[in-house]
Amino acid sequence: MYNGIEQILTYILKYKKILLPKGPSWHRDLINLAVEHKIIENNTAQVIKQYLAFRHFFIHSYVIHLEPERLEPLISDVVILHDAFQRDIKNCQKVL
Repeated sequence: MYNGIEQILTYILKYKKILLPKGPSWHRDLINLAVEHKIIENNTAQVIKQYLAFRHFFIHSYVIHLEPERLEPLISDVVILHDAFQRDIKNCQKVL
């Protein structure tokens, strides 16, 4: 889910000719840039950042042992995130 959102935000920012962030915090900076340019709402960005944090932790720390209690909030919020992101992108399209 997160990787797809990141790709969509990247495409929109490129389309708007906005310079993409670089460096070690570029993932977080990309989300902040999307908020700054009114592509997504701040509330949506906060939820996306939870998935970014999990992605980072999973890639760098989770090898075998998955903790269900850490996954549960992400699983239960994925529909909420999808709906909020879809709404924000539709609103963004009106101004592109």
